[in-house]
Parts: sequence; structure tokens; C-alpha cells
Amino acid sequence: MQGTLESGEKPLVHATGVPMPLDVDDPDVRQVMGVVGRLPVEQRDEIVRTVYRFVLAYRRRPDTELLKTLVNSMVNSVQLWTDEEYARATAAAERTRRARPVTYDGAVDVVEEFGAGT
Repeated sequence: MQGTLESGEKPLVHATGVPMPLDVDDPDVRQVMGVVGRLPVEQRDEIVRTVYRFVLAYRRRPDTELLKTLVNSMVNSVQLWTDEEYARATAAAERTRRARPVTYDGAVDVVEEFGAGT
């Protein structure tokens, strides 16, 4: 049987039985998920990869500084993602990057130009 929080509310529990710190309908969580849903897939993948790397690092070496770093990184990232000017700038940069793929016309072969070295 679940206990209660100091406020008298029952703790939130995921379907797996794991206690959850916030309701999925929390307004801040909903706002962030809306923003994350508009990010390019590559960026969402990088978010998951980064969070999981911190989780694994913490499991291997339980250092609360790792968790603090992750929290600060996520808070700062969310602040950027929710900033409209930042969103416009990054979207424009991404459009430019996709419109002008990198080419190697005129590239110099370093070995040919300067030699293989010794």
C-alpha cells in the first residue's frame, strides 16, 4: 500500500510501479514536451543519448554531481528551446545547412601538398 506525501497527497506512480516525481500533465512538463516534439529527430535522439549517458555514469559511479550537471544542462537547454528567437535562429541555420551541402570542390590534398611527414 502506498503512503502519502507530507501534503497529504498520494505519490504519483508510473504503470510499472516506479514512483514519479511529477504528473505527466504538469504544465511545465507539457510545455517542454511540446517544444521537444518540434525538434528535429536528430536532436531528440541526442537528448535521449545524453540523458542515458548520465544515467549510466551515475549507476557506475554514484556521484550526485553528475545528476546536478544533468539537471543544469536540461534546464538551460529547455530555456533555449522555449526562446522564440533561438528557435527561429536554429531553424534558419538548419535550413541553410540542408540547402547548401558541404562540397569539397577546390579542397587540397594535404599529403599531396605538404608530404606525408616523417
